[in-house]
Amino acid sequence: MQPGKTILILIIAAALLVSAATAHDLRTESPDQITVSPIPDGVIDLEGFDNAVQAIGSTIYPLDTDVINKEIPSNVTKIHVHLDWSGHSDGPHSVRLTIFPPRPNGALGPFYDSDDGHSDEKITLTLSDSSTLPNGTWKIYVFGDDVPEEGVSYTLNVVYYK
Repeated sequence: MQPGKTILILIIAAALLVSAATAHDLRTESPDQITVSPIPDGVIDLEGFDNAVQAIGSTIYPLDTDVINKEIPSNVTKIHVHLDWSGHSDGPHSVRLTIFPPRPNGALGPFYDSDDGHSDEKITLTLSDSSTLPNGTWKIYVFGDDVPEEGVSYTLNVVYYK
């Protein structure tokens, strides 16, 4: 292996370790007052939902990032996010989730498999605010931390409530 590639791999590995070590507590509020909490047992409550975004299905590849844009209207008080990359015969694999609200004041995450209290190749979260969440385009980043060369299929569901 070339020395330049070795150094690049070491830098990427160090960055991943630092981001894992600094992942924020899910039960706290971000600077913009959005509270992130795990969904108990990964079950999404559909009572009173206003919009269930159709499941997005794709494949994530090693060290690749998929960016999914979701329009969230005004007066939304809660958003459920469910990322699932389970159901394959090999593994386990590691996928990272980071969410960027439309405001320019920071990211929510990164989130990893066990951040919702379960190591099941799923991340299920509730995003809420004491008043309403920011409307506009939310960017959801799915990153293939440790997946095989052929990639891993995933689905992403976003449900918002008014």
